[in-house]
Amino acid sequence: MLKLGRRAGQSILVDGQAEIVVLSMKDGVAQLGIFADKKVKVMRKELLQKPPVEKRR
Repeated sequence: MLKLGRRAGQSILVDGQAEIVVLSMKDGVAQLGIFADKKVKVMRKELLQKPPVEKRR
């Protein structure tokens, strides 16, 4: 794991494929912006870990 400190307006470039920008910080919560080509899949990790919702009949 790489741990970086960033301030609002600063960014991180990932593999030349995606740029993650810290838009703002408020009460310990970072608001991020992600610039990436449409072919780069960006997902929130917690959505991938959720069990699928069962359909009701």
